[in-house]
Amino acid sequence: MVTLSWVAAFAGLFFASHEFPQETAVPPRLSWLNPPQVTQEDYPVVATYLNVRGNAAVKCIANADGYARECVATAYPEGFGFEQTAIEIAKRGKLMANWDGDTPENLTFSFNIPFGDNFDELLPPSGPWDGPEPTDGQLSDAKNIVERIKSINGHVPFEGKIPKEIKAALASELAPENAAFLNETINSHGLTETENEALSIRMYARMLTLSEVENRIERIIDFSDPQVRARMIRAEGGEGWNSAGWRINNAYCSRYDCTTRRAEEPETPSHWHPRDDEPFPPYQGAD
Repeated sequence: MVTLSWVAAFAGLFFASHEFPQETAVPPRLSWLNPPQVTQEDYPVVATYLNVRGNAAVKCIANADGYARECVATAYPEGFGFEQTAIEIAKRGKLMANWDGDTPENLTFSFNIPFGDNFDELLPPSGPWDGPEPTDGQLSDAKNIVERIKSINGHVPFEGKIPKEIKAALASELAPENAAFLNETINSHGLTETENEALSIRMYARMLTLSEVENRIERIIDFSDPQVRARMIRAEGGEGWNSAGWRINNAYCSRYDCTTRRAEEPETPSHWHPRDDEPFPPYQGAD
């Protein structure tokens, strides 16, 4: 069984300039020919909504063409659909056999996939706003910022507090009990579209009252900047989409396990009959 490095799938590990001793130059039996690419769209919708990170371990058996014929997976945390997502990702890649006369058929391979490593940490709500009240001009600028954000994100209007894609994911990604609890939690702590827009305008207007804030949308919405995010939390005053997201995450993850760690490699199914350990002519070296 070959354990493939997820980093190696994108970065390549063989450096021609380095002289390896002959006895250590045996390549693995399998390597990626076309590694599967992971995109943001692969992340389970509910886990993304809750800002929950995950890790999945996938084991597959290859067919003669180098594609995964069948896969199994484990993941932490459980119950978010990371397992099935990881299997779908694995089946997009193509492998090749590295030994003379060998093929990928009935060889197994495994790797880990992290999910959500780029998620920003959720910050708890702040106390009431203690800064100056925004001027009419700052409120107008804040409205323009919100409209610009909506156009950038391709905003789709929704009714109630739960967008359509979240409603669909509740039914497909979570167990019924978990889905019912999260639905109740969102309705308790979430925001309607009207509330979200009004509170966002107020938040950005308050941010514009701070002398250190540059009046440029690129800086105002730079969520990756810790200072910008800290100002957002302060400007929300405990009411807004950041605060609502934290309350929803805290309520759900207090009841259900949302912690992640490196997933353990799953057991090989008994019906696979891999030939990983069957006798095969040793590697003869490159031609």
